[in-house]
Amino acid sequence: MRISFFAFTILAIAISDVSAYPAVPSLGELQLIELRKNSLDGDHILTRAIRYGGSAHSGNSGDANGGAVTNSGSRTGTVSNDGAGTSTGGLGGTTRSGSATGGTGSGNVSGGSATSGNAGSANGGSVTNSGGTITNTDGANVGGNGGTSTSGSATGGDAGGDAGKRAFEGELVNRASRYGGDASSGDADDARGGRVVNTGSGSGTVTNSGASSLGGTGGTSTSGSAQGGSGSGEGSGGSASSGNAGSASGGSVTNSGGSISNTQGSSVGGNGGTSRSGNAVGGDA
Repeated sequence: MRISFFAFTILAIAISDVSAYPAVPSLGELQLIELRKNSLDGDHILTRAIRYGGSAHSGNSGDANGGAVTNSGSRTGTVSNDGAGTSTGGLGGTTRSGSATGGTGSGNVSGGSATSGNAGSANGGSVTNSGGTITNTDGANVGGNGGTSTSGSATGGDAGGDAGKRAFEGELVNRASRYGGDASSGDADDARGGRVVNTGSGSGTVTNSGASSLGGTGGTSTSGSAQGGSGSGEGSGGSASSGNAGSASGGSVTNSGGSISNTQGSSVGGNGGTSRSGNAVGGDA
């Protein structure tokens, strides 16, 4: 049987198509196919990829200072404070910023960061006397004690990605970088004891007797702790930074004038309080 040149050409093309090697998908294509096959639908994988843990930030707290006392006489006049509880600065209160906790990542994403706000001051009230002659007796003229200033703790969210729940995602997920959330606690402000200032004239007299003119005791200033979130896969653990603690100094006593007399345990500076910064712990990788 004779075969035409045209028929021979068609037969050669057909044989060539049948014997050609099939296209081999790349590793990335295979992984994507596997992920899509095991997800609820083709777009579900994209939905999981953007669900990050929410960040958290607490606001700053305001001041809680004790009230000040000011007695101002004339240059030739007299200021006299007699008896315990007279001319006493108010006590510092308590000011604390709230804690902040970043959300945990869902699926295979990073945890949210957390930042707590700064705490306000909690200083004891000061006492100021000015005039020609100043007399403080029997426990009068006392600066207020410092209160408590504390910033809240901060905890970064852990990265998502549970190997047990996501085992089907295989090596692609294990190589993903899912970072733990950073954590930063706010600064705590001062909690100083109230100071006492007696300012007489150049020719006047300042007299403190009977445990009068005492500086206030320092309070407590503490910054919150910071805990970085744990990383997942090849992601790093979150960093942690604790805030600064403020001053908790005892109140000072200042007397100035022509003549100054302090007797019976008077004009004593206040004791210092406690100032402490919080612990900072970086998250595990």
